[in-house]
Amino acid sequence: MVACARVPPATVLLALVTTTLSCSAIILFASQTSFDVTRHMFIIFAAGTAVAIFGVVLMILSLFVYIKVLHTVFTALVCVSFMAYLAVDIQMIVGGRRYNLSPEEYVFASLLLFIDIYEIFLTLLSLFNRE
Repeated sequence: MVACARVPPATVLLALVTTTLSCSAIILFASQTSFDVTRHMFIIFAAGTAVAIFGVVLMILSLFVYIKVLHTVFTALVCVSFMAYLAVDIQMIVGGRRYNLSPEEYVFASLLLFIDIYEIFLTLLSLFNRE
């Protein structure tokens, strides 16, 4: 990965361990709980849209002034958003919820998991690489 080539190895290892532990906890929660996260997909979608709008505003604001705290908050919000998406995707794969993925959609399901875990890793790497 090119992103890891520009980061100290200790930071990459910290992001990898944190990603592994957080994703494992989310997967255990999503697959074992009776709480249906897929019922709240609209709330998760609205929160993701709000984070995206915040990102656009922050991008425009960064043209004039750079505020490090806002960038850190934005990165943390993106990470939490993808963790919520991971919980939804796991419950859709496991099935028995409001929204399910059929067994024929295994390629799509694996792509969803890959994107969620990859983005969680990249955002954690960005958070831990603050200088």
